[in-house]
Amino acid sequence: MWLSKLRQRPARGLPATAIAAASARLTAIELVMYCRASHPTDALLNITALPCRLSVAACGRGAGDADAGDVTALAALSDGFSYRAMLAQVDPSQGYGKTLSVAKGRDFSTISIAVGAAQTGDISSIPPGTYAGESIIIVRDDSILRGKNGITTLAAAHRPLLQNKAILTTHGRNLLLENLELKGAFSTARNGAAIRAEGLSLHVWNYFIHDDQAGILVANRRDSTVLVEYSEFARNAHREGQAHQIYAGLIAQLRLRDTFIHDSFVGSAIKSRAERNFIEFNFVADGARGSANYTLDLSAGGYALLVGNVLEKATHAEHQTVVGYAPESLTWQDNALFMAHNTLVNDRYDGNFITNHAAVELHAINNLFIGRGSIVDGGPVQLTGNRDMANRRYAIAHDDSLGGSPDSGHHQGMAAADIADRAQLHYQLTPNSAAIDTASPLPTHYPAGLTALWQYRHGADRIVRRQVGALADSGAFEFAAPYRTPTAATPSARGADLTDPMTRPPKRSENTAVQP
Repeated sequence: MWLSKLRQRPARGLPATAIAAASARLTAIELVMYCRASHPTDALLNITALPCRLSVAACGRGAGDADAGDVTALAALSDGFSYRAMLAQVDPSQGYGKTLSVAKGRDFSTISIAVGAAQTGDISSIPPGTYAGESIIIVRDDSILRGKNGITTLAAAHRPLLQNKAILTTHGRNLLLENLELKGAFSTARNGAAIRAEGLSLHVWNYFIHDDQAGILVANRRDSTVLVEYSEFARNAHREGQAHQIYAGLIAQLRLRDTFIHDSFVGSAIKSRAERNFIEFNFVADGARGSANYTLDLSAGGYALLVGNVLEKATHAEHQTVVGYAPESLTWQDNALFMAHNTLVNDRYDGNFITNHAAVELHAINNLFIGRGSIVDGGPVQLTGNRDMANRRYAIAHDDSLGGSPDSGHHQGMAAADIADRAQLHYQLTPNSAAIDTASPLPTHYPAGLTALWQYRHGADRIVRRQVGALADSGAFEFAAPYRTPTAATPSARGADLTDPMTRPPKRSENTAVQP
């Protein structure tokens, strides 16, 4: 999202001003538009905000019609520019009350006053601007806190936080937090969070959370569910603490999808003790500056589905494991891990792609492993249809953990990393990749949710994944022609979406209900 420096180009739709005027005539449509400038202290890229252009017709059918455009090298992992056009079909149980406007001359002068005055079901609407030193506790059920029509930033600026916890602390049930940037949270406990979730059924949508001591911190509450989607997390940690970009305690369910997490250090990018975890179509990368512990730490085991993610570990990462299962305990009764169509990259000199600390058999299906290291360490993992690229650590034929010989179809090794540009974190397949048309059909007794219907699109987004060929491809991306070799002048443009328009899923979906 804020990663991408999109080149200035002719609009394919109407100007933003025309869209804003037309939006009043479009039912169930809300146009959420962002033009973000780079963080002033970011040494990577000096990105300036560019004009936003969207198509009203595309919004009306629930799909963006914007040109994919080119992106800068992903290795830069810099905050930059984004724009959005979304369906805004609000869950009927959220925001059914009145709307409270925050602005000079409007209902309330500060966000804190507006949220404090809100009743159950009310919407607190915040216009564009930077709100310094705000720290808010949300106690009302079924309420919405929404940044409206522009860049809405809550900057803690290292000022004291309410209860020494977070910029936003949630106590209410069934809350929607939408379209905000949170930064600068500082606590004497070294875990000052952008969001501290202590209530039930929290939905975080289209957020930019960066440069806090912790990103989202979810307290132990076994009946709580959290959904985070279409968001970006960057540099949320404390050099002397144990905070993480996303941390979920002992809760019922964590669902994370279509989200970009980068520049993690000290703690893990994602750490969850939830009973059920659905990690889908995300891009999680240490990048040049990151040094995370685990990339994904499922500390307490539980039931987990990982589908369509890119998970990258940097050369100087603090821990050798990309995905760790139950490193602390098996807390829950139902314990299982299914991984399908993920691309896991280890840029360290050595390490483990999957470490199973339990006696539970895990399942890895149609994944792409890139780099050195053991595919599996610890307990049993059943491997089916996976591909292993550029791993010179061992002879695959003699590694007992692979679940089959190199030619068995369970797991095959390839000498060349046939991807667009590993150094620049472009993991789309090239035309000659041996991972094309290699996926195995899912066993009928496996969960239906392992089918990769989507794939991540840079910009904290996703597009439809369309199978090309007799079989699907291994890994997070489906190859599709035409293919352009990335160069300095024409960087890769997100692989398989070179010719496809961006297809937007409905904004509202299953979010807070615990999955059966």
